[in-house]
Amino acid sequence: MDEIFGLNLLKKEKIEIPRNVKKLAEERQKARKEKNWKKSDKLRKKIKELGYIIEDNKKSYILKRKNRIRK
Repeated sequence: MDEIFGLNLLKKEKIEIPRNVKKLAEERQKARKEKNWKKSDKLRKKIKELGYIIEDNKKSYILKRKNRIRK
């Protein structure tokens, strides 16, 4: 039905992650490998302040843009 009506409900939005956010994420990944949890947490906070969320998985990480919900 999605294709018939052209609703595009199944399309995912492709997000272009800024270079500075990618760089912070890579620094954080390195800190995690070195078990430098303090630095890792600091970098996660910085990434969050820039409007992105970083989710860790077994091999790497995923960056997502934060939803902007206002009350």
